[in-house]
Amino acid sequence: MKKTFILLLVAILLCITLAACGGTSNPAAVKTDTLQEIVTGYVEEDIKSVLKNPQSLMINNLTFNEDPIEIDGRCYCNLDVDFSAQNGFGGYDREVITYYLCYENGNISPLKQGEYFCELDMARYGSRLDAIADGIYFSYGCSAASMKSIYDELAAKDLNRFTGFGHNLTDNIDNTTYVKYVCNLMDFEGCMEYFFIDENVKYASFTWQPSFNYVDMKNYTVEEIGVGQTATQADMDMLISQIDDTLGIGHTETKSENYQSWADPRAYQWVLSPQRKLILEYVWEVTNAASNPIINYDKVIAFELVIENAFSREEE
Repeated sequence: MKKTFILLLVAILLCITLAACGGTSNPAAVKTDTLQEIVTGYVEEDIKSVLKNPQSLMINNLTFNEDPIEIDGRCYCNLDVDFSAQNGFGGYDREVITYYLCYENGNISPLKQGEYFCELDMARYGSRLDAIADGIYFSYGCSAASMKSIYDELAAKDLNRFTGFGHNLTDNIDNTTYVKYVCNLMDFEGCMEYFFIDENVKYASFTWQPSFNYVDMKNYTVEEIGVGQTATQADMDMLISQIDDTLGIGHTETKSENYQSWADPRAYQWVLSPQRKLILEYVWEVTNAASNPIINYDKVIAFELVIENAFSREEE
């Protein structure tokens, strides 16, 4: 009986150990003494590696900014480390630095801030962003992949009037690149565009206007899209509800950055992370704009859905 009890106790302890930071497909808060011990050891060794006197290091405080998050067998955590150490003159300095870390299979990998949130946002929302509408790939707005990699992936898809122009595609226009194609969001024919700077995707946006000129930047042709289409407040309400349901998070109203305030534009945002938001902006039909603006709240004449990417390879 005693032997059976001991075996049962060992099995329970083994299950608890394996569950501390194991693989699961659902995001879950994970914060264990074991993980904190591993992270503390990594941080201490990393800071010591740049000190003139490694033995002088004193960790004053180590604070997790959020509970470690487990996604598909990886544990992500970001933390502030308050430490003191001897400087080159023999005195002591105190400093606080932030670490962005990924723990997997017993190893810790340091990440840049933007890269950290790219990986987290892609894991949490990548497939949901692409499910907002068929053929519209907003997830690239969360991507840390290179411009060439994203361009090749898009070029391999069956996209309507796909075109690209700029650095590393056709002509060298400083360090910027535009890649875009024609697609539908709900029943609205518009343009999906990705804008790159220095190999980093900076935003992914869908733009609609009635009778919108789509410029093929590679073949130097112009085509009118969205001809005869109209949008209303009811359409915008439907789109907002669709995004709420697809992302599984609520929206908040924010200030429009693209339209004049006298046109009374609307802007709504979905906060994916501290680094990234999905934003919907739209504006009404306005007459007598120069003197006495009259707004037709029954007719939307333009809207844009955009996700911006804060990742940069130049980031330290």
